Amino acid sequence: DVSRYEKALHVYSSAVVFTSDQANEKPNNPEKKRIATLATASLTQQIAVLPQVTPTTLRLLAGLCDVSEITKKAADASRRGNAQQQPVAVTAAINAAKMAAEKRAVAALIALRDVIVQRSNEETRLGAVKVSVGIATGRIPSSPSIEDKALKLCINVVNMKSDNH
Repeated sequence: DVSRYEKALHVYSSAVVFTSDQANEKPNNPEKKRIATLATASLTQQIAVLPQVTPTTLRLLAGLCDVSEITKKAADASRRGNAQQQPVAVTAAINAAKMAAEKRAVAALIALRDVIVQRSNEETRLGAVKVSVGIATGRIPSSPSIEDKALKLCINVVNMKSDNH
């Protein structure tokens, strides 16, 4: 049943985004970071072999690119660390969490790229392109570095199109 498949995929994708959000909220918790990293890696691998990817899944995948909260926490930690109000270890943990969140965001962009390149359903590919453009233009929250990577993805897709014609 297509409806059950879509619901299951939605729950799975939501769970992965939730684990990432939890890791971002608790940057000093290495277990949450580890779970989020494993869940994201699993999702990106599963998207490559799933028989169908829904527009909802693509939008949820974009949620992994929203690293703005952890970026703010890292910036605040740096400022407090420079003012000697926070231990160096805490600042380092928050910065490590930010780097891990950006790695998860890059994994999401790679999954979007795979959908664009490997899927035969034009509507699915177009949905992935729209999400990528949304990230690149800032309509979907992310950090400047992730926006830049999404823009590069969009440019590569345009170049692939022009090479094929």
